[in-house]
Amino acid sequence: MFEAWFRIQVRFEGDFKDHPFFMLSNNTAAQRFYLDGEYLGAFGDANLVESAFIPHNPQDFLYVPFSLNTTHQLSIHFIDKKPINIPRRTNIGVLSQYSFLFFTTSSKIQSEFLNLANYDTPMLIGIYIMVVFFILTLIVSFLNKSEIHLRNIAACIMAILVFITAMYSRFTLDLDLDLATIFLVIGWLAITTVFAFLPLLCAQILNNHIPKWLKILLFSLIFFGGLSIYLQVVFPIPILISLGSCLFIIFKSRKTLTKPKWALVLGIISTLLLFGISSFSDIFARSSSFNVGYLYLVSLTAFPFSLLVYIFLWLRETVSSEKTKASQIVALVEEKKSFLENQNIALEQKVTLRTQELKSSLENLKATQSQLIQSEKMASLGELTAGIAHEIQNPLNFVNNFSEVSNELIDEMNEELDKGDTEEAKAISEDIKQNLEKINHHGKRADGIVKGMLQHSRTSSGEKELTDINVLADEYLRLAYHGLRAKDKSFNATMETNFDESIGKISVVAQDIGRVILNLITNAFYAVQERKKEGATGYEPTVTVSTKKLTTPSGAGGIEIRVKDNGNGIPETIKEKIFQPFFTTKPTGQGTGLGLSMSYDIVTKGHGGNIMVKTEEGKGTTFYINLPVSK
Repeated sequence: MFEAWFRIQVRFEGDFKDHPFFMLSNNTAAQRFYLDGEYLGAFGDANLVESAFIPHNPQDFLYVPFSLNTTHQLSIHFIDKKPINIPRRTNIGVLSQYSFLFFTTSSKIQSEFLNLANYDTPMLIGIYIMVVFFILTLIVSFLNKSEIHLRNIAACIMAILVFITAMYSRFTLDLDLDLATIFLVIGWLAITTVFAFLPLLCAQILNNHIPKWLKILLFSLIFFGGLSIYLQVVFPIPILISLGSCLFIIFKSRKTLTKPKWALVLGIISTLLLFGISSFSDIFARSSSFNVGYLYLVSLTAFPFSLLVYIFLWLRETVSSEKTKASQIVALVEEKKSFLENQNIALEQKVTLRTQELKSSLENLKATQSQLIQSEKMASLGELTAGIAHEIQNPLNFVNNFSEVSNELIDEMNEELDKGDTEEAKAISEDIKQNLEKINHHGKRADGIVKGMLQHSRTSSGEKELTDINVLADEYLRLAYHGLRAKDKSFNATMETNFDESIGKISVVAQDIGRVILNLITNAFYAVQERKKEGATGYEPTVTVSTKKLTTPSGAGGIEIRVKDNGNGIPETIKEKIFQPFFTTKPTGQGTGLGLSMSYDIVTKGHGGNIMVKTEEGKGTTFYINLPVSK
């Protein structure tokens, strides 16, 4: 607590007749007044007990019965309470306060102050709230970087709103001294923030960018603004810096100012000038009937209204600009539309021509593809030629041998008939009959081989028929082996079979599945032949063909055909490519690259199965064909 007694000699002379005297104080210290030793009245409650201390409300005033041409002694009992540690305009250092005590002959000043505090300030707060709401609505409507200045405007207005609200609460509400001081600091920080950011807002709107020096200046303005809370004398510095910065930016941008920007310029300048004048005119205002509060009111109202004018003009200019751009775009669109229509006609003609060319190319491609497939078939058939000849030769030898024997038996039978020995002739006829049956059997065997090869060479009809997979696999294994033996007499390999006899006949396209099996077996023989050429000691080329009946989880069942070799295996780098069309590991001229591709399509697309490969370099390869059973 701070306590002091002051005694002042007061004498009024001149034309003050019929004028009442009033006493005012702009500080918050509690004070008791004694006039010529008689108790006059008090500001607040000057009680030394801190809990009972009541600060003075600067709105209150006291009537003083001064007499003209008489010297009066005014005694003041001054008691102050130290608030929170913000010693600006507080009750410590009373002699340094610029508004210790005022005398006036008119109550109009205080009545106008009360009117300003009780009516005008709430009205100003309402105006600011509406302006902030309006600008925030615009911000929601223009959420892009080009309208970021709207956010800055809203931020400045909200800061001023905080200032007005805080100061209104500070001077009109019956607050505790500490709480009143906090409101005072909040308001002061808010108005300091406005002064700090006004140059940035000015640069953003007038120049569309904020220079680096202005960002540095921002920190100095914030520093001086915060310092002014403690040192009253520092307060004019941020105002002057802000005013000077805004004037510099305005002068620099004078040639590019448009109507909306001029509205903002006038608002900023008027606000800064009026607020600056009002900040330095307390003494003048207190010595006259002029109420400085109205100057604050005008200065704080000029800025939001100038912003509203700016926004209105800016929106009108923006809408006008957008209409012009829209008209240009419409004209451009019409021009482009006409151009595109002409282009579409030209493109349609080109597309028609190109479509005809593509159809012709596609037909040629299909023809070429058919030729390649047929060539692949004939190539595989060519590899079997020697094997076919070998397979046909055996039944033909039997036919020839039994035919010669039958001729001799017929001669013997004729001789016996001449002798009249019919019994012997009958016995010989039985032998001839058996020979004819054997000739017929081997003839049918040769006929079956020829028909099978003819069927292999023809285009598939796609019709499925019951086929013995074991017989089919065994037949193509032998044909492929004898074909290679006929081309290379030195070639030899072990053929192993392991057929599951429980498979029986299943419904497949026989010539297609036969082509798949033949292709895999031929590749297997080629693989073991290539490894044998390397001359590895103890190496025995072996190709194994096996079948197995499968039981699937669904119960539908299926079969598996395996073709295994102990060749060099397939490198891991090309394993994923072997089923691609035209990919081959054989030297140029020895393979078309269509064998495995065709096999894959036959198994997967033609029969709903799958074909897999497992390989290990240096040990061999196994192909797995899985087919669903359809009997």
